[in-house]
Amino acid sequence: PMQKAWFLAEMRRLRASCFRRQRFFAQAVDELTAVRQQFPRFKSALLELGKTLLDAGQPQAALHTLERLLRVDRAMPYLDGWLFRARAIVERARRAQEAAVAAGNMQIEGRYDRELEAAMARAGMAMNRGDAAAGDAYALLELAVDHPADELQRA
Repeated sequence: PMQKAWFLAEMRRLRASCFRRQRFFAQAVDELTAVRQQFPRFKSALLELGKTLLDAGQPQAALHTLERLLRVDRAMPYLDGWLFRARAIVERARRAQEAAVAAGNMQIEGRYDRELEAAMARAGMAMNRGDAAAGDAYALLELAVDHPADELQRA
């Protein structure tokens, strides 16, 4: 039974990869969420989720997912490249937001997809729509990794 469950999880991961390549991000997130409910530390699924979120225009959520994968397996092939990409996109977006505020524009609107937002909500993630308050607390507090709730309250 466990071999069959593992096989089905791998097939769902591959299906999510196909959805990502076809730019059906909500379906990909749903598939990966189902896989991760059964196997929470499935490394390939975490990497695929990070790639999906990055392609979907959610670099902060992607960075958080990739950092979670880094805690699971520091030797994962190509993980450093994906972390670098995600961090660079997050920094680029932060600088663009600062430049927009300095120029008098209050906010840069990013891509918005209701279906993706619903899939991310089902997965327990918040969609960042360009508003710092709508993003996750880690970005707001400039924290790169998970911290216990009491540490977040101190920050």
